[in-house]
Amino acid sequence: RYLELAENPGLGSKEAWGRWSNDNKVTITLRAGGEDIARLPSGYLNFDLSPFVPPGVAAQQVLLFWGNGNTGRVSLSERSWVSIPVSEQDWQGAAVRTLSIEFKLPGAVSPKDTDARSSDSRRLAVGFVAVSWSLQLLGKVPDTPN
Repeated sequence: RYLELAENPGLGSKEAWGRWSNDNKVTITLRAGGEDIARLPSGYLNFDLSPFVPPGVAAQQVLLFWGNGNTGRVSLSERSWVSIPVSEQDWQGAAVRTLSIEFKLPGAVSPKDTDARSSDSRRLAVGFVAVSWSLQLLGKVPDTPN
């Protein structure tokens, strides 16, 4: 047991494949034991993300904020892994450590606003399929501001 999902405001209900973002911001808080952090003090949180890309939109822009003041940006036009670098300093707490990752999703839009045949009024941007924690990255690393 390495990671546990503690909170997830901004995510929709569970679906067979994962969960959609349900607005223009999602915050995911993860918990891990202090002994687990000691075994893997630096590594990557890997998110398998599937963007909602309506007609006329090239990609979803995702702004990321996590840990000890880290920020990044990633552009998603298709399902892909995004690997966020984390270090021991990004986790808070002692015996049980927590780490929050905020995903700002300025392109969230309702499918019914982009397709007259849809009745789906949720504001979608990104589908969250899976998360893992590893020593090596599994996907693209967010660009950091200069």
